Amino acid sequence: MEHTMMVWAQSVKQLCSRSMEPMMAAFDLTMIEVGIILFLAESPACDTCRGIADSLLLAKSNVSTAVEHLVQKGFLVREPDQLDRRKVHLTLLPAAFPLVRQGQTARETLLSELMSGFTPEEIGQMECLEQKLLEQIRQLVQKL
Repeated sequence: MEHTMMVWAQSVKQLCSRSMEPMMAAFDLTMIEVGIILFLAESPACDTCRGIADSLLLAKSNVSTAVEHLVQKGFLVREPDQLDRRKVHLTLLPAAFPLVRQGQTARETLLSELMSGFTPEEIGQMECLEQKLLEQIRQLVQKL
């Protein structure tokens, strides 16, 4: 099972990357940069580098580097927190909106194709197991 799980995880990562390649090339962005933009569009309350890193299980240094590039390209703006100057919030700029639409469409298409061979019950079971697995992963990451 452990070998299958690792192959499954790597396959999903590769499939997601391939589905985003045309958009990455068109906007001259990396996968992590696209992921950050899509994450901010879908989770605007989690708008700090630390919050993004924790939520996406990425190194904060990688997120900070990607955010710097996105700011330079005009996709994001940094805004200091009004109460805590050490905290910096990230906001998507209008230049990011076409990328968000394309990214969401690409992800929806991929999921639709990927799930086409499953029954609604199987999809429900999978979603439940995904949540449990993700929680276990988050706990293990904190321990390590």
